[in-house]
Order: sequence, then C-alpha cells, then structure tokens
Amino acid sequence: MGHYIELEDWNEKNIRVKKSNYNSNNLNSLFSQKLSEANKALITLQSKNKDAPQTKLRKRYISLAAMLFPSK
Repeated sequence: MGHYIELEDWNEKNIRVKKSNYNSNNLNSLFSQKLSEANKALITLQSKNKDAPQTKLRKRYISLAAMLFPSK
C-alpha cells in the first residue's frame, strides 16, 4: 500500500493502526478497502474456478497479501 507506520502504532491483534498514529482513521479505512478488494478477488477466483487446486488459490491469495503488505 506504500505507507509506513512505527511498530508501536500497529495493533497486531486487531490488525489495525492504533489511534496513537495521527493518521490512523485514514490508514485503517484504506487498509479495510484493500482487504475487501483482496477478499472479493479471492471469491471471484474461487467462483470462476470451482475445480481449481488449493495451491493455485493459495498462490493467488499470497499475491493479494503481498499487495497489502509489501516488503521493505
């Protein structure tokens, strides 16, 4: 997503930016939007490929997760 926050501003349990970050509302909104897009894409892939092997679905889901959580 192209945004950086301090580790202390990340709530790992709730998978949200803590309110201690001045931009938490906007970042959490963006994160929710991107997560929704990834879930929709996965559902679409599953519905189009009912016989798709689990490894193919897993690879697609991992690529969507990489979009949400790019490595530094």
